[in-house]
Amino acid sequence: MGDDAAGDARVPRPSVLHGTTLYGDTPMGPLRMTANEDGAGQPFEVFLTASKMGSETAAVAEALGRLVTFSLRVDPRATPTERLHGVAAQLRDIGGPRKKGETRSLPDGMARLLDEYLGDDVATDGRVLDLCPDCGNAAYMSGSCSSCD
Repeated sequence: MGDDAAGDARVPRPSVLHGTTLYGDTPMGPLRMTANEDGAGQPFEVFLTASKMGSETAAVAEALGRLVTFSLRVDPRATPTERLHGVAAQLRDIGGPRKKGETRSLPDGMARLLDEYLGDDVATDGRVLDLCPDCGNAAYMSGSCSSCD
């Protein structure tokens, strides 16, 4: 990712990416995948679209796309616990067609279970791994403040 020979996953998201969109059929209906590459031709992010917006199938497709993108861009120095917090952050609040209590979809339900598994402590050093919404770098949330590398 990026020009660094080590494949540093903390490269900011470029303003322009080039990609390929593919279409396929699944048991749940049509699926569209767009894979964007960085300037070095390496995969950078993936988007999946399936079914109608707001459906459970669309929620699961969104979750899969987020997780693939997260895996491509996560800070390689992150611990497994920090990465799992990051996965939960990517799945949290993805909406579906209906709610069960406060749970909005299957991905949101998984995020809630991951949060429960991980407990109240965000990480041993109080950080949560996420992606910076401004630059796309790995970001660590501490309380309501975030900082990216």
